[in-house]
Amino acid sequence: MKNVLRTITLVALCLVFLIPTSHASAATAPWQSVATPNIQITLDGAPLLSKGIVQDGSTYIPLNILAKDLKLDTAYDAKKKVMHVKAKGKDVVIQVNQYAVNSIVNGHELWDAYGRVLLNGSNYVALSLLTDNFGYHSTWDPKTKSVHLKTIQENDIIWSSKKIDENTKDAIINVQYPQVGGLKNAEVQEKINTLFASEAKKYVDTAKESSKGAYEELGFKYEYTSNYDIKYNSNQVISLLFSSNEYTGGAHGMPEQWSYTINIDTGVVYTLNDLFKLVPEYKQVINEKIKKEIAPMLMYDAKFQSINEDTTFYVKDEGVVVYFGVYEYTPYAAGFPEFYIPFRSVSPSFEGKLPF
Repeated sequence: MKNVLRTITLVALCLVFLIPTSHASAATAPWQSVATPNIQITLDGAPLLSKGIVQDGSTYIPLNILAKDLKLDTAYDAKKKVMHVKAKGKDVVIQVNQYAVNSIVNGHELWDAYGRVLLNGSNYVALSLLTDNFGYHSTWDPKTKSVHLKTIQENDIIWSSKKIDENTKDAIINVQYPQVGGLKNAEVQEKINTLFASEAKKYVDTAKESSKGAYEELGFKYEYTSNYDIKYNSNQVISLLFSSNEYTGGAHGMPEQWSYTINIDTGVVYTLNDLFKLVPEYKQVINEKIKKEIAPMLMYDAKFQSINEDTTFYVKDEGVVVYFGVYEYTPYAAGFPEFYIPFRSVSPSFEGKLPF
């Protein structure tokens, strides 16, 4: 049985591309539907030769932009439909499938696939493939209908990924967790790596204990999968989002998320109070934004009051993303509701500055 969340993601992508659009001709394959072409892309203020497209509200960039405009070391195997990219200390393998693109970064098999569009014989991939993995930040300019890329100075970290794959009588367990190398402070590096490794081991141990007797009772094995995303890696801070899914039967699995934002110089794990310690009224500002945006998603008997010191979040770009669990305030279909709060929107003191 395949990982439930990945299956849902791919099915959703298939549905998106299979739905005819007003621009698509009857002879056009589903993943070749015509999109809004010629979206200008700039990098650090300079226009690039490659143009992007917009389809179904999402921005896509040509896959060859990596070599053509960004001058990264790439090699494409047309038969296997695999691109190998080496850039900024990263070894990335990009697998082009019919409806999506899967990626492996320094041995880390990313959980989610990226959307793919085939247009006029060229592969276009979701812009997030670039911004998630190659050290760029993007902003959309609605007036000029253009995408502005900015180079990010990433931390000097050697990332590696570890796996735990176990197949017991009652469970299939697949875990990936990160390890860091090259930090100036060896004690901090050990502390961070121990944290991630112990989390992974705890997850595996809990899965084994929770699944005891499953096969004998139900006739199938439980499935446990855990993975992670690096959301922020700059200014001596890293922020990672961990995700898991537990499938024990029924219509769907039960997903969970948790995160860590860590100073790689000191090893300090930040809380929201740590980030906004100089802004006593920060909760009020964030609460107002969340109350407004979460209202249409709330379950009939749920009411959001306020964030607290334990509210989960991760850092992204120049702000924080506050998120809540499945069924915490919203129905399962809403997934993990997320709310992006730019630092500068909390206090003018963060204009052009970061809280760490």
